[in-house]
Amino acid sequence: MNMKFIYLILFIFICPLCNAQHIWLEISGLKNNKGQILLGVYTNQENYDKKKPIIWKAVSKEKVLNGQLG
Repeated sequence: MNMKFIYLILFIFICPLCNAQHIWLEISGLKNNKGQILLGVYTNQENYDKKKPIIWKAVSKEKVLNGQLG
C-alpha cells in the first residue's frame, strides 16, 4: 500500500464531512510490518476523551518498508 493510496482512503472517508478541507497523514518510525494502524478522527476534546471518533479506519502494516507505510 503506497502513501497515495492511504491519502486517497483518508480523502474518501473525511471529505464528505468537510468543506474543501484536506488532511494529509504521514506515518513513519514503524518497527515492523505486523498488525494494524488504527486511525480516528474526532471533532472535539469531549469525543476524544470518550473515545468516540466520527470516523475510524484500520490500516494493515503489511507493506511497511524502511519504517514507513508506503
